[in-house]
Amino acid sequence: MLIRKLLPTVLLLCLPLYAELEKAQSSAADFVQSFYSWYVPFARADHSRAAFELALKRDSSIFSVELAKALRADAAAQAKVPGEINGLDCDPFLNSQDPDERYELGKVTQKDGRHLCPLHGVSEGKKRPRPVVIAEVEQKSGHWIFVNFHSPEGGDVLSLLKALSAGRRKNP
Repeated sequence: MLIRKLLPTVLLLCLPLYAELEKAQSSAADFVQSFYSWYVPFARADHSRAAFELALKRDSSIFSVELAKALRADAAAQAKVPGEINGLDCDPFLNSQDPDERYELGKVTQKDGRHLCPLHGVSEGKKRPRPVVIAEVEQKSGHWIFVNFHSPEGGDVLSLLKALSAGRRKNP
């Protein structure tokens, strides 16, 4: 009996929290989709350097300090041995060497205060059924930043960059 009386009150108290979560997920989704709408055509074009490196140079404030630092270190190591793979062998934001024509955002979820944003590649009008990359974002000082990029098969860019860096220190 008491539960029936309290349930409407509990639900009313939870509504603002749910609304805030929905608002944050929508805001994160807008941030991620906006980046990919700009980045994908840029990454598909020919550049003298890796597209991710040029994106960092354009606006590093949209990446966490740790991610930006690791990506810059990888790009610098790669620049020391042109023509050889001495670092990432695919685009870290697209999880691919051959980007799709565009990327559509799937359902955004929240985990530990961060938002996971799955992206599905679309080519020739066909959307991949599984995401090709999952962008991890969080809000810092009132704006969104990318903190990592995950492969749906497992693994993530930060872990890979740390392993590559350790390997280069071991075998300079």
